[in-house]
Amino acid sequence: MLASLHLVLSNNHNSAKQVNLPQYQNPTTLSQYREISVSFGQSVNCISLSNDGNCILAGCLDSTVRLLDRTTGELLQEYKGHTNKSYKLDCCLTNTDAHVTGGSEDGFVYCRDLVDASVVSKFRAHASVVTSAQTSLSKKVKQHGRVNFRQKPNRFVVKAAAKDIAFDQHSRSAMQAGIDKLADAVGLTLGPRGRNVVLDEFGSPKVVNDGVTIARAIELPDPMENAGAALIREVASKTNDSAGDGTTTASILAREIIKLGLLNVTSGANPVSIKKGIDKTVAALVEELEKLARPVKGGDDIKAVATISAGNDELIGKMIAEAIDKVGPDGLLSIESSSSFDTTVEVEEGMEIDRGYISPQFVTNPEKSIVEFENARVLITDQKISAIKDIIPLLEKTTQLRAPLLIISEDITGGALATLVVNKLRGILNVAAIKAPGFGERRKALLQDIAILTGAEFQASDLGLLVENTTIEQLGLARKVTISKDSTTIIADAASKDELQARVAQLKKELSETDSIYDSEKLAERIAKLSGGVAVIKVGAATETELEDPSPEFPSESSLTSHLETLTVDDQQKGGKQEVPGMKTVQTVLERTATPVVYNDMPDAFCLKDSLTAVRNATQAADRIHRVFRMQSFQRKQLTQYEDDEFGLLDQRVLSLLTSKSCKSGQGDGEVQRFS
Repeated sequence: MLASLHLVLSNNHNSAKQVNLPQYQNPTTLSQYREISVSFGQSVNCISLSNDGNCILAGCLDSTVRLLDRTTGELLQEYKGHTNKSYKLDCCLTNTDAHVTGGSEDGFVYCRDLVDASVVSKFRAHASVVTSAQTSLSKKVKQHGRVNFRQKPNRFVVKAAAKDIAFDQHSRSAMQAGIDKLADAVGLTLGPRGRNVVLDEFGSPKVVNDGVTIARAIELPDPMENAGAALIREVASKTNDSAGDGTTTASILAREIIKLGLLNVTSGANPVSIKKGIDKTVAALVEELEKLARPVKGGDDIKAVATISAGNDELIGKMIAEAIDKVGPDGLLSIESSSSFDTTVEVEEGMEIDRGYISPQFVTNPEKSIVEFENARVLITDQKISAIKDIIPLLEKTTQLRAPLLIISEDITGGALATLVVNKLRGILNVAAIKAPGFGERRKALLQDIAILTGAEFQASDLGLLVENTTIEQLGLARKVTISKDSTTIIADAASKDELQARVAQLKKELSETDSIYDSEKLAERIAKLSGGVAVIKVGAATETELEDPSPEFPSESSLTSHLETLTVDDQQKGGKQEVPGMKTVQTVLERTATPVVYNDMPDAFCLKDSLTAVRNATQAADRIHRVFRMQSFQRKQLTQYEDDEFGLLDQRVLSLLTSKSCKSGQGDGEVQRFS
């Protein structure tokens, strides 16, 4: 290292001729000068050898750079000008041996002429000490005979990872492997005898039996297999968002359809025709299910559906049914963690706004620090109120009526707020003010909802309606108002039921058209607040893991809300056997659709038949799992009565049934798939 070189130079420049330097025939490296010692009295930090090997450049700690003859040690030139005390500053010669460069503590890099020591260039490249300077010649500089002293900055280049490209059978087999891995993990939870799955995530492990939760937690290391798993993951997510339940069944059906579809494509079938066949089958199945379906009627049906979705827990099903009965068909259900061991249901009546009182001086109940009004008038505007003269007429009218006044505006500042507070403290006015909720267009929409709920006329600035022109007839009426530091609850009997229903219908239409999850949640919340209210199920638990994630025991919030419009299918029993209604429909569509009309349609007809067969086998796979578990439950019940199955020895028998290659007559002829 250059930092290990140590030359001792004396201040007497004339004595330099008496110094003997080692001789080298071909001095090409600086390592040959590691033992140079010259008695100049100055410590040398670094040395540099000229390209021709005739001179040595030494950087000294007295803020000088000295050029020495390699043979005699004679001081040829001394380069001064470095402003501060220099230590450990490197120096070097340019490639042409015409200039000397060196770093300085003042943050500059100096380039000096080798002969007269004049400063040729000075580069300000750093904000602090320059510890070294190096030079190099580019091809362009060499061609023009000039020296480039400024060092080019290094470029940091980020390159994307290489992409693996697969075609034909290799890609299909890799994707199918990923699909099978995810579907096998999800399929374990299917049916009344489904198993739980442990997810090792951040914190404590989670025990779940929800298909979509398991699917979202699986990431495969192989990119191609993970692409296949992503397909099933998307199926589960879409099913959960649209229906709230059936994610495991949907995943298994998708696996069977994809598996048999790829098998037919590998055999030479037309993929487009297979896709057409799947679409036709799905349309026919949906049509048949709509014929068999019936709407939920009464609390018993709701309890039955909720119990099944909650893993056959009747207590949870009963609790969900009670919550839905309280909030009505357009209500909203939410799940929260409770601070106790008990699970309770709380119904929040009216409309809750995430805005509290502007000033604590409006509080009417000091013990609870809340404002409580009954039969209050409500002023709703999106304007800012700063002058008290704008609302004096309304204050006089409400005082004469002896009715409290709630002001909802963009803000109340200045003299208006001060006057309201002073008169409230003196007992002259019974008034409170809150800021309008939301921002932008959402604020206007929420204010319109409040206006419709209370029967008020929304004083919108864009319509030219001013607060000072508002009359007492344009105010709304709220049966009860509760205002805390952070929220406001308004309970009102809508003045016009027709107008309220029209508003709810409009919001439902917007909800059906939106693709945004955030907008969907907000629209559903607004519909619930206008219609019936919000029911909160507070789940108690004994462990922190259960408190953090109560959803494994309870259905998701979207699932709970969708249960209000859930459709159930009647059980079909013919000839003493149970069968999925869709299987007969698939067989009918198979016979009707896959019959070619003309000779040219033969290939497409066979492809349609293959795709329809794939859908039929998929429905048989789901039905077979339920049938096996029903048989297992029956046999376990018999063995339990005789105490012959204490350790659950029937599990191996169930696995063998699931993996068998044959079925009983009349129960489908497709290959049985193993999902455990």
